[in-house]
Amino acid sequence: MIGLNEAMPMTDKKIYIANDVVVESLGNWMFMIGSMFGIGRNNVRHPALLQGFQNEKLFEGFSIERFHRSEYIGNQTNIEDMRLFELGSGIFTWYIDNLPSALANRNIIVHGYLQSWLYFDEFREEIRSLFTFKPDIYRSCLKSFTSYLISIVPGLAGMKDPPYLVGVHVRRGDMTDPNNVRFGHKVATEEYLLRAVLRIQQIHSSVIFVIISKDMPYCKKLFKQSNFLFIEGNTDAEDMALLNLMDSIILTVGSFGWWGAYLSDAKDVYYYRDWPMKNSSLEKAVNADEYFLPSWIPLN
Repeated sequence: MIGLNEAMPMTDKKIYIANDVVVESLGNWMFMIGSMFGIGRNNVRHPALLQGFQNEKLFEGFSIERFHRSEYIGNQTNIEDMRLFELGSGIFTWYIDNLPSALANRNIIVHGYLQSWLYFDEFREEIRSLFTFKPDIYRSCLKSFTSYLISIVPGLAGMKDPPYLVGVHVRRGDMTDPNNVRFGHKVATEEYLLRAVLRIQQIHSSVIFVIISKDMPYCKKLFKQSNFLFIEGNTDAEDMALLNLMDSIILTVGSFGWWGAYLSDAKDVYYYRDWPMKNSSLEKAVNADEYFLPSWIPLN
């Protein structure tokens, strides 16, 4: 295994892998970068960027070479000869992870979202180093979180056994858009969320549920017990950094929560089993076994 800061094996020519899909949303972008990193490791290629992204500035250890597109393509006359397409956004595409010999000694471009843990999980510690948030992001999210926590647990500092912290990421918003629904997206049901909460409460006697969502009115209407903490005012990076620190995590849908769980040391991660919608276009593009980690717990 090659460490994040170790040199790649020497070859006659330094060769690269890039992805030409342009995404700005944090979770989708992290899948694109993480998968490109893992594919590069498995095929003795260096990851490369064809443009700059604002998300790069969020991470302490992020360092990937950047090229102008024309420089990267070089004297290649037909760009399609160096481009590979995924089978589906949430399907592990074996011929991308194990590049054909015909592409040896040339730069390649992968076109896709590459949302499968199989591309990079064997390099998990390197991925976690690559996506370590900068200290000021952790300081900011912890400052506000501690203030919230003390407000509902006044004697927190003197407690012998601190409460068990469960991050709950509730994504709705864009998932309720008619176009996304027709494609196959669906929000997690109230029954799923309440069942996951109940399951954890049956296991742990002192639990604080930390709610992260862009639809707080919905969450506050659903979760009415005093041990629910609603986090508001954070940036996306601060919300994901906070999820990283939880003891267990309840996911709904979307790549943002996925990465919040993947970068964490959470003992248990629960996910909504009934996503995507049956017989939809999205279902054809996602293999649940290749999208969700085997250790994560499905609930419906």
